[in-house]
Amino acid sequence: MTPAVLELKQLAVAFRTTQGEVPAVSGVSWQVAAGEVMAIVGESGSGKSVTALAIMGLLAPETTRVSGQIYFAGQALIGLPSAARRALRGREMAMIFQDPMTALNPVLTIGTQMAESLRLHLGLSAEAARSRSLELLDRVGIADGARRLTQYPYEFSGGMRQRVMIAIALACSPRLIIADEATTALDVTLQAQVLDLLLEVVREHGIGLVLITHNFGVVAQYADRVGVMYAGQMVEVGTVSAVLAQAQHPYTQGLLRAVPRIDGPLPARMATIEGLAPDLRQTIAGCRFAPRCAQAVAQCASQSPTLGPVITVAKTAATRVSDLASAGSAFGDLTTGSLTSGGLTLSGVLTAGVKTADAISAGATLTIPDESHQVACYQAGPAPSVDSPEDIAPPTPMAAGLAPEPEILLQVSDLKIYFNAGARLNRAVDGVSLAVYRGETLGLVGESGCGKTTLGRGLLRLLPLSGGRMRYAATDVTTVSGAALMRYRRQVQVVFQDPYGALNPRQTIGAMIAEPIAVHRLRPTAQIAPRVAELLAQVGLSSAMAARYPHALSGGQRQRAGIARALALAPELLIWDEAVSALDVSVQAQIINLIKNLQKELGLTSLFIAHDLAVVRQVANRVAVMYLGRIVELADTATLFAQASHPYTQALLAAVPRWTAGARLEPLLLTGEVPAAVASMQGCGFAPRCPRASARCWTEAPALHERRANQQVACHDPS
Repeated sequence: MTPAVLELKQLAVAFRTTQGEVPAVSGVSWQVAAGEVMAIVGESGSGKSVTALAIMGLLAPETTRVSGQIYFAGQALIGLPSAARRALRGREMAMIFQDPMTALNPVLTIGTQMAESLRLHLGLSAEAARSRSLELLDRVGIADGARRLTQYPYEFSGGMRQRVMIAIALACSPRLIIADEATTALDVTLQAQVLDLLLEVVREHGIGLVLITHNFGVVAQYADRVGVMYAGQMVEVGTVSAVLAQAQHPYTQGLLRAVPRIDGPLPARMATIEGLAPDLRQTIAGCRFAPRCAQAVAQCASQSPTLGPVITVAKTAATRVSDLASAGSAFGDLTTGSLTSGGLTLSGVLTAGVKTADAISAGATLTIPDESHQVACYQAGPAPSVDSPEDIAPPTPMAAGLAPEPEILLQVSDLKIYFNAGARLNRAVDGVSLAVYRGETLGLVGESGCGKTTLGRGLLRLLPLSGGRMRYAATDVTTVSGAALMRYRRQVQVVFQDPYGALNPRQTIGAMIAEPIAVHRLRPTAQIAPRVAELLAQVGLSSAMAARYPHALSGGQRQRAGIARALALAPELLIWDEAVSALDVSVQAQIINLIKNLQKELGLTSLFIAHDLAVVRQVANRVAVMYLGRIVELADTATLFAQASHPYTQALLAAVPRWTAGARLEPLLLTGEVPAAVASMQGCGFAPRCPRASARCWTEAPALHERRANQQVACHDPS
């Protein structure tokens, strides 16, 4: 077996607080070998990032107690002097953080930041460090390196900043890289590029990679082994194929069921893991998952299970003891009853004095422990089948659930939003025409920088329009102002991507929800508090939440509070701007179900902006695909996912990591990034990245036209 680059043995991390020590990580053990990718998954607060910070030695000793063992290439790290740990960081061990904009220094050029570790750890001269930096930028796919080294982080796109972080991590050829949610905020095409680059260097240089993520598609596509964390403990560890095909722990099974899939049956309702993770400030005697587990028994509440091998029990056919011995056991003489040898247990129909050459009667029971797949559960076993015909929803056509001739609630025609970018004119939204039908959910997808959020803000009249018309319920709202604009905004509300940034930290949840009701004078003062309680109940929160501040809520609870505030004015149209992109899969599933319920119960109309196509598939009736400020394809959901026509849509769908019982599918990578939509651009904006581009594509911009029933596409290629 390949020697371990990193090995954890009973790692524990506790934070010192005024209320005593809080155990954030408890008894974690796993290892990663050279050239291996170890994925760590689990909900927010499960201890994934704390484990990574403990490995890197980035936890303050004044406020943290770290115990157990961490071995890096055989060297014990806990207890190592600070200077020795610093010498390892960057040189032998590197970490890629989730948000490159906060990880990179905004006042230093990219060249300065890349050269820092090269000069500090390798002692390179300024010229040698610059040469190595240029080589690294080229390695991570950033062209024009000489110019890029002189630029600052704000001048790079999100995907380019993340590639710079990878380049810095690779600078000193480390033996271990920890990527902590390094692709969570990236769209599917950039995610595929970044992860393929990481996997390539891992295999090429024999680097051990720890991939912290909550995306099981990424795990299936890129990892070799996976560890599942819950409330600071490992609950299941094994090869990716084994865990995905035969997950043993109810928590792992719940996470897998909650993942929105781009393939397979479309559930009428997403499976969820109800409840919250336990408060680790409290003493927990039994299994930490027991309060949320449908399979829990009395033992689970009183005794904490430990990791042990998954046990396979099988009935043998007529065979010989020697056949078992050759498979790894070393049975000698057997007696009636049972015998354990070489890790195998044989019991059942046995004869006294059986020799290794003798036959075993058919029907004997063979118990086989799998040391490579471990689980901490008293009720471990394959997941019970939960799918039934009523759980599966048929593909949703454009007008499903709508009137035979649906009413257009919002219509935009040739809408334009331009920005002055120095000497250039940036055409962020460039002639968009579409209709949103009353009662439907229209998905709006595309890469970062394609204009989705700008279009959403334009529809809210939060940005000045450069051209085109907007009609809401047959009323022209393109230029309305004052009281008319206030009435329009009452009918059109928004749920933002970051609920913590959207909620006022100095107001209670109840006060924030009550504020728009009072401003628009929708209820008498005495009726506002009951209305707030009603809204909280509508989004699945208790009335007690009204007295809390945003920091006292979990991420999913904050997003629900944001939805309640958006619903306070009883709007007809709700714009969801990446509203579930930063949530764990379990919380995301709850919000997806909430969106479906609100659409059904309130008749809400929604514009759902997202870059996660699997999520869009769950909620949208129709989908509009946006690229470089324009709609390039518009179709009902079933048609788009089954028969995407535009090469850009096809590339987006191909870039989504998929998995079926551990099988890996290679994505079709879309190279390059969305360019700036400048005024001098001619032809199709996708032509520089399109595998089917012709000479016509470079000179003539295609118009959106009908390709088949319920599907429009802007592409010259007839295929």
